[in-house]
Amino acid sequence: MSGMRPPPLARGPGAPLRILVTGFAGFPGSPKNPTAKMMAALASYRLRLALTGIRLEPHVLPVIYAEIAPRLVRLQKEIEPDAILHFGVATRRTKFCVEARALNRVSILHPDASGATAPRRAIIAGAPMSLTSSVPCGLIAAELRRNGFAAAVSTDAGDYVCNQTLFLSLNQGHMQQNHAPLVGFVHVPPLAVRYRRGTGRFSLDDAVRAALVAIRILAPALRSRRALIHRPAP
Repeated sequence: MSGMRPPPLARGPGAPLRILVTGFAGFPGSPKNPTAKMMAALASYRLRLALTGIRLEPHVLPVIYAEIAPRLVRLQKEIEPDAILHFGVATRRTKFCVEARALNRVSILHPDASGATAPRRAIIAGAPMSLTSSVPCGLIAAELRRNGFAAAVSTDAGDYVCNQTLFLSLNQGHMQQNHAPLVGFVHVPPLAVRYRRGTGRFSLDDAVRAALVAIRILAPALRSRRALIHRPAP
């Protein structure tokens, strides 16, 4: 989802928090990716979140190895987010998994949505073997559980475009000297048409509610960090 470029970033204590949230388009095995629908649904909450000081920027990323890096660079340049929270579907998981790290690896066997495979095993040659998510993973997982969702912290984001996206976003943040965004990733389990008690399957509405829980958890951490940055020198 693209929109007009936001006005020049104001980073004062009272400025809106800019949170970039992303889902993915379809890919082999999940031609109708539920996280793309999540982004469309989250867009309808932008006004309500704006009233709480959060400027939400939902976007859908292509599941194409070669396009992820330039797309992330463009989005960070245009939005200048305070935080980035990616969402991807994990077809074999039964919980909302908050990813604690990304590995500098990608499959050279699994084709992307264009039919292409990754040209090499390392996402970025010479980069660290792993990068740690900068969002409060444990707190997000705990709050999801408190709101009735099966959730856990995960240390394996896989070796497909999801892991690649998290690694690239974290690496971009490490390269920024100032105001690096908090970056995280939540894997969403396969969704049912509607939630049925005892099946462990959640609906799209449930997934959107879970995303809103995670988004709201980020706000206090972002405001605290901003307050520290703008604290008057003694």
